[in-house]
Amino acid sequence: MKTTNLQVPRRWLDLPVPATITICIFALLAIAALFGRIHTGPQVAAQQTPALDPIIIIATSPAAMVPTAVPIQVAAVLPRFVMCYDQPVNGTVLGPIPDPGAAAIVARYGAGWVMTPWNGGYCWLRAADVGLPDVADLQPTEAPAVIYQVVNQPVVETIQEATSAPEPTPVQ
Repeated sequence: MKTTNLQVPRRWLDLPVPATITICIFALLAIAALFGRIHTGPQVAAQQTPALDPIIIIATSPAAMVPTAVPIQVAAVLPRFVMCYDQPVNGTVLGPIPDPGAAAIVARYGAGWVMTPWNGGYCWLRAADVGLPDVADLQPTEAPAVIYQVVNQPVVETIQEATSAPEPTPVQ
């Protein structure tokens, strides 16, 4: 009795894609390794170089050059800092902040304190620190006191005159 093999032999193109890619990469690496060995010639032993003649450098002063333009000197401008308080008069010191200038002042308390925005909130500064020592105190004055004086008129007579009806005059 004769048996037959029913398996079909696998060809190169019948391999799954990842296996084909892996085989190609290994083949390329093997080829690169062979070419690397072929192109690397025999190693040459290190030889000692002959002694070189000494190099002499003569230092000379450079020619004096006249500057063509006057260098510009710019002074570094550092910001001026003032102390910041959480409230006027007996406030707690919050720390120094850059001087905000007169344009940033949003409120004042008396003649000695001004308010300015800082870090999303507000803080109080001394007016003298900001450079406003003569801030006018525009605090409203007290309302004038009204004093009523009673005139020496009898109150009863005034009321009677106002309530009494005028007498009719005869017609002629």
